[in-house]
Amino acid sequence: MSRRTEIQVGVTVLVALAILVWGVTWLKEFTFQRKVNIWRVRFDQSGGLGPSDEVQVNGIRKGSVAAMKLVGDRVLIDLAVSNEISAHQRLARGDPHRGDDG
Repeated sequence: MSRRTEIQVGVTVLVALAILVWGVTWLKEFTFQRKVNIWRVRFDQSGGLGPSDEVQVNGIRKGSVAAMKLVGDRVLIDLAVSNEISAHQRLARGDPHRGDDG
């Protein structure tokens, strides 16, 4: 094998690996027709939360942190949550944290 052939094979392998890594990373986050609702929540502290961190509902990943912004002395966080999750369902049954019987 000539030196030129060895270099071509090496470059081809490196390009193929780069495409593979990019493809796996892209497909990991890809879903068909992913529909989300943006929930805007306000916290006194963010507790180490950061953009693109996952949002879990009952231990199952259902979204991610879309954006974070400091507003006064609070943190305003936009959560991109799957549209199959509804805050109204829980409130309609009576949320014990809301202080009423719903």
